[in-house]
Amino acid sequence: MLKDHFLEEDYDEVMEEVNRIIRINEKALRITVCGQWELRNTILEQLNHAFENLRMLNQKKINRQRAPAINEDIRRHMF
Repeated sequence: MLKDHFLEEDYDEVMEEVNRIIRINEKALRITVCGQWELRNTILEQLNHAFENLRMLNQKKINRQRAPAINEDIRRHMF
């Protein structure tokens, strides 16, 4: 499944972000149980940051796959 969305060279970074999301969710559960609602924005910011990092890594793969096709189109139209 990872190979469909991320470059193999980025797997370590992807797994770090996934583990970060798991830890943040565990922290959110503890905060909920303790009733520390004032920390919810911090949790949401951390989740947004982790998901944004995953989105950027996915975009990196998309761009890399798209580049050869774009270069081929440019070459075809120029020559």
